[in-house]
Amino acid sequence: MDYEFIAEPDGSLKAYLEMGHEALGHWINDELGEDLLLGQQVMTMLLQSENQPDQTWTLPGKVYTLTLADGEIEVMANVVHFDFPDELEADMSYYDDEQISGCGVQDFMVLLQNWLSFVREERGMASAPN
Repeated sequence: MDYEFIAEPDGSLKAYLEMGHEALGHWINDELGEDLLLGQQVMTMLLQSENQPDQTWTLPGKVYTLTLADGEIEVMANVVHFDFPDELEADMSYYDDEQISGCGVQDFMVLLQNWLSFVREERGMASAPN
């Protein structure tokens, strides 16, 4: 999974992930942001899940929901949970590639650790132990 963290000209910090994993980046940008405390809480839940592989948990957000189930992370836009008609008009399809992404827990932990380190570095904060 390739990604890039950027300090934008306006001072905001953004995560950009490769095609197929865009929703993970949207979750970081829209739900986590620079909230180091929330990042550490998610990291703690992920570490605890290693000892409880059957554990399932959900972290609903304003725009995206993060779910851990069966050793996988899934990020889904809340709008995807809405009911859509079973049949769309001819030549129409529902595009959700940027609204749902998933990856293994270990990959997500590396992504999250790197994001938290990036935020600390960009904001001139001392590194906290992981």
